[in-house]
Amino acid sequence: MEIALGALTTGVAATLVVLGAFSFHRAQELEDYCGETRLTTIGDPCTDLLGFKPVRGARISGALEFALAVPIAVGGGLLLRKGIRLRRDWQKQQRGPSGLSLRPWLMGQPVQPGQPRQPRPQGVGLNLGFRF
Repeated sequence: MEIALGALTTGVAATLVVLGAFSFHRAQELEDYCGETRLTTIGDPCTDLLGFKPVRGARISGALEFALAVPIAVGGGLLLRKGIRLRRDWQKQQRGPSGLSLRPWLMGQPVQPGQPRQPRPQGVGLNLGFRF
């Protein structure tokens, strides 16, 4: 679950970075097209209906997208890290102990994975295992 959420949030952060870069590119194109001495009219891309400058709006939009992408990317990275750790621990547990191991048991011998549960005799013991 953590890996899926981490991948999703990291994808959102990457999308915000791409959109921010596009906003800055668009602002640069508008600035090159409009210049400082150009007269503006209604319907011109150098001004909008309310009289604001689209260049400034595109730069603000790009900066906000970059600013929001940073914490989202950090959160996605933390989720990915936690998910990968959990998966590695689970895999390590499924493989069982490696090397030479002594496993004490009490109240009957433990049931090995894949064996049916049966009534066990009472007692104590020690299992010696070697895995390579």
